[in-house]
Amino acid sequence: MFFSKFPRISRPSVPAAPAAPRSPMIEGLEPRRLLSAGPAIAAVHMLGSVARANGIVLTFNAPLDPTTAQSPASYVFGKPTPKNTSDNGIDLGNILGFLSRPKTPPVKAGKIQFLGARYDDATQSVTLTPVKAFNLWKFFRILRIKGTGDNAVKDLAGNPLNGGTDSVLHWDRTRGKTLRYSDSDGDKVTLKLKGPGTLYAFLHKSGDPFPTIFLSNTKLGKSTLTATVQQSPTGDGIAHIAQLSGPVPPTTNLLTDPHFDIQSV
Repeated sequence: MFFSKFPRISRPSVPAAPAAPRSPMIEGLEPRRLLSAGPAIAAVHMLGSVARANGIVLTFNAPLDPTTAQSPASYVFGKPTPKNTSDNGIDLGNILGFLSRPKTPPVKAGKIQFLGARYDDATQSVTLTPVKAFNLWKFFRILRIKGTGDNAVKDLAGNPLNGGTDSVLHWDRTRGKTLRYSDSDGDKVTLKLKGPGTLYAFLHKSGDPFPTIFLSNTKLGKSTLTATVQQSPTGDGIAHIAQLSGPVPPTTNLLTDPHFDIQSV
């Protein structure tokens, strides 16, 4: 079965200068964040299954200006852009979908097209709704949130994202029965799936891998998921995981082992 909930992100008391996010997922943005005003991305959560994702929830560390947060043109998500083409990705004029124009394609230049972006002030999150459900294995590669130009995401005081810098996150992908990686402080993490099913993992290319993990086609009573952390001399022995979704075997230790910090399931 699937579970979905927004990540638990604390609401800052002073919107203009919130604390840097606790999560290790942000790729090298924390030092810059300390020197500039403006909101920052704190979490990314995928809705649906790995084969049919039907939404993306972006959580920020400060309240946003709803007008800027709810522009689909502020978000670009999909495959890497070839070097000889533009990385703008989303054309707001096409997304509006006037009757006199052709229907918006679900994918344009390798980028998922969004029908809308809904901001929830209570959770400081934006939910992006795609034109059509998409396959994460094909498109979960790059996310750009604009902090520059006419479509910059801003906070309530008008400060742009990261003090006027785009947030760009990159992921590598892997799938199979076993996932092995080392986190940012050197701890070695291993996840093994025995029996029916497949592990799909999407790991940040820089900083902490902070993986988003999906399970597919597991069978109750036949699939087993085990996870271990081998602490390094410089590590804390804790593996941080952004998301765990899918039919998770009830016999897994991943949800109860204190060596794993899972942000959302």
